[in-house]
Amino acid sequence: MIKVRDRILGLAVCCACNVLLAQTALVDGKNAYKPVPEADAKKLEAAAPAKASAIPQKERKVLIFQKTSGWLPPAIMMVDDAFKIMGKKSGAFEVDAITDDAAVMTPEWLNRFDLVVLNNTNELKLDGAQTQALQDFIRGGKGVFALGSAISVRYWAEEAEMLGGYCYGHPWKGLLTIKVEDPCHPLTRMFDPKGIKLTDVIYQVIGPYSRTKTRVLLSLDVTDPAVGDQIASNSTVVREDRDFAVSWVRDHGKGRVFVTLLTHVNHQMLFEPAILQHFLDGAQFAMGDLHVDTTPIPAKEALRIETKRAPADPKSIETLLERIQNKNWNVPETAIRAVVSMSARPETKNAVSALAQLLRGESTFGDNQRTIMAFSAMGANGRPAVSTLLELLKDSNEVTRGNAVLAMGGIGTAAEATIPAVARMIQDAASYPSACAVLALGKMGSAAVATLTKTAEDKHLSWLLRMYAAESLGTIGFKVKGVVPALKAALEDDDPDVQRAAKRALGTTTTKEPR
Repeated sequence: MIKVRDRILGLAVCCACNVLLAQTALVDGKNAYKPVPEADAKKLEAAAPAKASAIPQKERKVLIFQKTSGWLPPAIMMVDDAFKIMGKKSGAFEVDAITDDAAVMTPEWLNRFDLVVLNNTNELKLDGAQTQALQDFIRGGKGVFALGSAISVRYWAEEAEMLGGYCYGHPWKGLLTIKVEDPCHPLTRMFDPKGIKLTDVIYQVIGPYSRTKTRVLLSLDVTDPAVGDQIASNSTVVREDRDFAVSWVRDHGKGRVFVTLLTHVNHQMLFEPAILQHFLDGAQFAMGDLHVDTTPIPAKEALRIETKRAPADPKSIETLLERIQNKNWNVPETAIRAVVSMSARPETKNAVSALAQLLRGESTFGDNQRTIMAFSAMGANGRPAVSTLLELLKDSNEVTRGNAVLAMGGIGTAAEATIPAVARMIQDAASYPSACAVLALGKMGSAAVATLTKTAEDKHLSWLLRMYAAESLGTIGFKVKGVVPALKAALEDDDPDVQRAAKRALGTTTTKEPR
């Protein structure tokens, strides 16, 4: 049913602009706002902070957007009322719109707000114009607050960069220990410095996530057996640095981003005063009222705790070879992991080639993507798969094209001959494979410097590609001629994210050009 909402959408008809907006028909779907029961509303009222941590610079308006294309997280409706109540009680802001209709993602709509809350927007992907509108909103100086499954944007390059990463599964469920990274930070001061115990489902964040670009506030405590056991036994845990962020802040363009993985399924934690204080202060930061330090702090050695994994089973490789020989494409993930862990052994070379055959078979989409990324994890040992990966650059699926490019980057200089093909992918019509191409070139050594320099200088390309070009030049390093001048030129780019990337890269190199 199409309806034009008035108060819940904050529509006023006192000016021509708002009259126009009031005539925009919005369609409520399965994620439409539904008030929580009165008993729960009273609990939220009791837990909400009595006052704001910072005086708002003006009346602040908030849009809560909660469109999903998959499973509906149980906590999603409770988040709506939590924001409404804590905003009103503290005087920090007013929730002026709650919707799951992407029609609000236009410059005209968004300009009315100071903050967009992405409430568990699971597997969300907007169209090109909507993506641009949201990017312009935050990069122009406003804020985004993302909760839970909002980071499920793996193949949406612009939003993955904006949020600071994307998810790869949620290996952790149940009672977990959360580490408070900096107890003195304004956005963590409400928590016990010794850590937090809570029950929820926690995502693993990968992709563009890096502590060199993000100020991490909360993370999973890997010394907790409930966390460590999953690291040891769950094959979907792919972060070798054992760095599992839970809440973080970052700058994006001229705007601000607050992300928390909390309240994905457990709505009960919204009755905890410390959680609502964390959320309120995070919202005030994102709107620009509460000034906090967003300076990234690189990972400490303490994060690199060795966690023993179960040893790879050679028998699983035998199973893999047998199944592929019989054209049985249902290959266990444990077998793929075993090939990766033993890929340096001469006797495993046939298994690496067999995995490449798997990509030409009839395996599922998910199995194909895991297999492609397995080659990346093998490094130079994945070289037998290069010819197959080159074929995948022509695949009709943008995800497959992007992951194939990343895999060639993971293989590194052993795939140097593919640089021309990878460079052509920068012009891909989809943002994911084009961004992957620039990142992959950073792992292919000195032969990629000319292409990356050209990419960093090309103002016709998006800020995202220019920024990744600067990052990739930094990855290659100052010892390669041409890197330092290219990064110094990127410092003069008119985009603040490109400038920041160049500054970070120069901080890890030297200002002297090698002879």
